[in-house]
Amino acid sequence: MIAILLAAASAAVYGAADYCGGVATRRAPVLAVTLISQLAGVPLLLILAGAVAPGTPDGTDLAWGAAAGIAGLSGLVLLYRGLASGAMTVVAPVTAVTAALVPMMLGLATGERPRPSALIGAGCAILAIGLVSLAPAPAHAEDTASGAESAGRTGGAATVGPVIMALVAGAAFGLFFAMLDLASPQAGLWPLATARGASLGLGVVAAVTWYLWIHPRWDSQVSLRRVPVENPVLVAAAASTTRAAPATQAAVATTEAEPLHGAGIRTRTRFRMSRAVLTWTITAGLLDMAANALYLLATQRGMLSVVAPITTLYPAGTVILALLVDAERLRPVQIAGLGFAALALLLVAGAA
Repeated sequence: MIAILLAAASAAVYGAADYCGGVATRRAPVLAVTLISQLAGVPLLLILAGAVAPGTPDGTDLAWGAAAGIAGLSGLVLLYRGLASGAMTVVAPVTAVTAALVPMMLGLATGERPRPSALIGAGCAILAIGLVSLAPAPAHAEDTASGAESAGRTGGAATVGPVIMALVAGAAFGLFFAMLDLASPQAGLWPLATARGASLGLGVVAAVTWYLWIHPRWDSQVSLRRVPVENPVLVAAAASTTRAAPATQAAVATTEAEPLHGAGIRTRTRFRMSRAVLTWTITAGLLDMAANALYLLATQRGMLSVVAPITTLYPAGTVILALLVDAERLRPVQIAGLGFAALALLLVAGAA
């Protein structure tokens, strides 16, 4: 029962973190928000790992943590690339459901045998994730340069390319959860330190590569008017968070475009951030790290095949906060998803 409570708490905190991050990215560049939020979580991690849940990790535990961080960052690269294709109504739920299925299947494959009611509850959780994550199809869609290369679409329908990217991105996020589970309970929370270090380090390398070699040569032939230009490489370079909420995945990196030499445009990313946005950003980083810690503690006390699907219910938390704080209207399919989420929690808790 403790593991289920920790997993549910992790989902709730993840949802709150993604809501805060979503608010911040509506008012500031995703690159700046992601870097600051991820750095903000490091001091909290050190406090939790050193005082609240100390451990004695060995090299294998730290290696699994680093591998989890790399998997999470790789998932973000593919996720944002898929979202940039314009097929968000397909990419977001496919990624979310796959991220829940992968650790569940790995747990069962390695010999975990939860009770039948727990398995049914995990299945309800996966169904809930898909329903809650469904975004409305855009009223109109224009093919972008990236979308024309990988996906032809009408109203957000995806072709094979974006679907494959969504599946691989979801698998990478699922591997993040599974790899953290492979660290021994004696490691405490220290695997999260190497996970964050690996993803931040890889992100910095990608960001430097972008600004020194790719960005100077990057001109998008879109139009003379000011348009949002999707830049998944730039986001992925800094996005060292290890999973992304489908409810806020619409905040794909954009840069402001300005006319340049006829039909071409030059892009620029601004890093100005007000005090209010900085507060939202830091809060998102602290909550994200707290949720990571709760998840790792849950996997150390329960079965991965049950804990992971419950943890990945976090899109429901984001949707509920958007309903309560922003008065956003829920679609019927999302209401059904919240119902399945509640049923999942009841079934899994009853089997604990």
